Amino acid sequence: MILENLKIHNFRCYDSLEFRPDPKFNVIYGDIGQGKTSILEAISLLLFLKSFRNAKNSEMLKVNCEEGALFGDMLSPKSFSAKYSIKLFPKRKLAAINGKSCRYISEYIGKVSSVSFSPNDLEIIRGAPENRRNWVDKVASLIDPTHIDLVATYSKILDHRNKILRDFSQGKKQKISEDFHIWTEQLIELGAKVIHHRIHAVDKSVDKIKNYYDQIAHEPISLKMNYISPLFEKIPQESVLELISQELKNSFEASFQRELVVGSTLVGPHRDDVSFLMEDQQMKSFGSQGEVRSLVLAMRLAEVEIAKQYLNTNSILLIDDFSSELDEKRRKFLLDYLVNSESQIFLTTTEKIEIGKTFFVSNASISRGNENFNGYTENRCE
Repeated sequence: MILENLKIHNFRCYDSLEFRPDPKFNVIYGDIGQGKTSILEAISLLLFLKSFRNAKNSEMLKVNCEEGALFGDMLSPKSFSAKYSIKLFPKRKLAAINGKSCRYISEYIGKVSSVSFSPNDLEIIRGAPENRRNWVDKVASLIDPTHIDLVATYSKILDHRNKILRDFSQGKKQKISEDFHIWTEQLIELGAKVIHHRIHAVDKSVDKIKNYYDQIAHEPISLKMNYISPLFEKIPQESVLELISQELKNSFEASFQRELVVGSTLVGPHRDDVSFLMEDQQMKSFGSQGEVRSLVLAMRLAEVEIAKQYLNTNSILLIDDFSSELDEKRRKFLLDYLVNSESQIFLTTTEKIEIGKTFFVSNASISRGNENFNGYTENRCE
């Protein structure tokens, strides 16, 4: 499916914007700080309910606004159309397709896939474990869209369980509530499924990532990805759900007394990590900037392939800051890939690139960059 039309209200620097992109290649250019990345972020949020900047709702709303909205008309090659919409509030989102509200996240995502390439991607490797967990959750949700519901429900129960522990450790409660064991059992059940899906996602993506890295770097490398969990000294080849559940249950029982003291849940998928080793060296610590850039690019291309394999769809590709983030070799590789791709592409840059439609962004308004735009209306692009 392609994005046929995008409307934005009270989002980042935009009061209102309407943008009708090309079905194939869109170059969005302009100076730094004019609002280019915010357009890509809006598309990312509209299609996946998540900002590729990992921004909070309050950060995405225009300053002094309590409500924003995004609308997108999606069109498939078979002329099937769907209207996506999100109402954005400081602490919640309301998502709908064709006017019908979506109760579960998996009702909304999975029909369309977007994959983003941005300078922030380096933090997947260099940054905190949360960044790597978010990445593997994205891949797992491409393989099984219900995974994102599991993660969301797990997080809500985890917050509730942590509050019970925190209140006890701080003396606000004299005893643990009677329903505490119920929350623990639910956390074990959901946590085991999250871990199971993540291990599967790592297994399904590692060869694809290696293949793309070899193409980008023009040399074969030894690449290993490991899902790191305190539950296992070594992740079993056959990651049976029942085995994971039992190990998680054992860990909860062993850590309970410490949890009462520290006031938080000490085991579970929210504390896991993913490691990347190249030639048996940890990329997080020892990878060069060039190697890390090549790796995250390969990871994003693997997402595209996985979406095609499991969702039978061509991902909409969002490439942010193309001109400054990649060196000449990687820019050429990515540009060749994009030109030959079947995906709809949105690329931001400070330099005008004459491919497909070009759009100029300045002061939170957008206009066609390769036409004389007489009669142009501010913040509107047909």
